[in-house]
Parts: sequence; structure tokens; C-alpha cells
Amino acid sequence: MSRQIINTNPPVGDPANIAFAKANDNFAELYSRPCKNRLINGSMLIWQRQISFSLPSNGAMYTADRWVFNTGAGVSVNVSRASLSLGEVDQFPLAMAVGVSAVGGGVNMRQPIELVNTLAGKTAKLSFWARGNFAGLALGARITQVFGSGGSANVGAAGGGVVAMATGWTRYTLDFQIPSVVGKVAGGNNALQVIFDFNSAGTYYITGVQLEEGGSATDFDYVPYADELARCMRFYEKSYDGSIYPGAASAFGRRGEFIGVNPRNAANSISVGFMVPKRQTPSIAVYASENGQANAVSQASGTAVAINGVSATGLTGFQVTYTNGSGQYGGSFHYTADAEF
Repeated sequence: MSRQIINTNPPVGDPANIAFAKANDNFAELYSRPCKNRLINGSMLIWQRQISFSLPSNGAMYTADRWVFNTGAGVSVNVSRASLSLGEVDQFPLAMAVGVSAVGGGVNMRQPIELVNTLAGKTAKLSFWARGNFAGLALGARITQVFGSGGSANVGAAGGGVVAMATGWTRYTLDFQIPSVVGKVAGGNNALQVIFDFNSAGTYYITGVQLEEGGSATDFDYVPYADELARCMRFYEKSYDGSIYPGAASAFGRRGEFIGVNPRNAANSISVGFMVPKRQTPSIAVYASENGQANAVSQASGTAVAINGVSATGLTGFQVTYTNGSGQYGGSFHYTADAEF
């Protein structure tokens, strides 16, 4: 919501009731709770994995950070980062472009929000900016309480619906009533899931996705880039520089060493601390820094040697063990740590 100006100039000034309403709205906006947007990376700023994806048929894949797609059989979907002109859509520099070839097998995009009791028993408003490559593309939105492994059965929230998209950028809003969780049991990986259903073939552009408590859609909660990146890295991080993606050959940000101090032709280990502690024990992928080979480290000569394994993985770090080849020394690598749902 934009700041409302109270007109105090007689004789056309605001009556007392309108002036008080404006003041109350301004204070409500000013003192709204921090991080009112329960979604992470709703502005589509963070793309650690890649910036263009061809999704597998009948599978699942994370794209922009925190956003995972699910596709049905026989469906072709392409997801990519789209740059926006200055001022094209509010203050957003980026959007997500979703190209859907067919919808017979079903296509949806979702974000699981930690803890199923998020907004439980509350009214919630989902808002987002979107447009289609032609008028009438059908985009649905729903919310589900996922009680997780060993927990109660999933429950859908009342509300939501389907919007027919325009070709120009439009902010859409949908209302939800999130059910109470009293008497329910939360299991592993429980979450509140926000789900978008792509119900037409075509290209969708989406940004500025916000889920907040209450019945009104307020201005988008812009989070500083560094803070948003750290929030994303709680779920997924990489050692590569931001514009370099997993599996690439790169010296920037590599872990390990190229100096001749570790034993040659002997078992060695390198410990790595995460930049951000993870929400749960992550899965680790290792890539040789010199050529991007998976499950390998680069030696001083530039050749890769397979790792013996990854161990001591916890919320704050892990350890890589390997054995240098005869006459070789050093060991450097990149990694990804995935603690997503």
C-alpha cells in the first residue's frame, strides 16, 4: 500500500473519519511485522542452480531458488530467467518465464514454506504480478497444508482460484482461509505449500509473489539481495560465483588447495564449512574445479581424481576424502549442498 496523504486544506479537506482511516492505514503499514511475505525469493532474484531449464517429463525440478516444478507425462516445460526493463513492473528487475507445451499431464510450480502451522487459522492474501504471451492463459493458485512424513493427512486451504491472464503486467490477488492445525500431528518435512497450476499451453511471466496474513494485499516486501540470498542458502548453496553454475570448470570460489603440502599417493581430506547453516542435513555434490567432473577433485597438474567419499556432513559443513595419484598433490573442488524438501 502506498502512503496515503491526509488533506487538511479547508473547505475540501478530508472529513475526520476519512483522515483517521488514512492515518490508521499508514500506521498499520509502518508497523507491519517484518518479513511479512512468507515466501522466499518471490521477486525471482536468486537463481543459484541455472538460469534456463528444460524440465523432464513426469518429474520434479527446482529452478529459481525455492521454486520447484512438477510435470506430468508427455509435458514439455521450459523455465528461464527473464530480465525486465527499468520501471516495467514496479521495482522488479527479473521475472520467471514458464513455457508450457501442453497441460494434459499437469504442470505446477510450488514453494514449501517451513512449518505446517504457518498462518494456521488465519486469513491470508496471495498476490503476484503476471502476464501471458496471449490473453486468457489460465493460471490457478491453491494452498495445501502438508503435515509431512508420519504426520496427519494433507489439508487444502479454502479459497484461491484461477485467473485469466492479460498480455500486460497485472497484479492479481487471491484470498485464502488457512485451516487450524489443532489436533493434527506434524511429521518430517512438514510445510505450508503455495502451488500454482498452469492450466493452458503458452508462456507465462511471473514475479512479485507474496503471501501475507490478512485480507489486504500490501506493497511487495522488498528484501535486500544479500538477505534474500542468505535465506535461499539455508536450503541450497553452491561454492561457485553467482553467475557460474554447478558442473562448470572454474577457479573462482573453489575449495581445497593446490600447494604441495598434502601427502602424495595417500588418503587426504578437506573440511568445508557452509556459508549458511542448513535447515537439515543436506545432500552434497562435488565437482573438480579444473574440468567440472562430478565426484572428483582437481590435482595440481590439472588432472582429476575421483573422491573416496563425503563424510561428517551436518548442518554446518562436511568433509571430502580423496587419494592423490602417484606423484600428484593438491586437491580443489566445488560443491553444492541441497537441504530442500
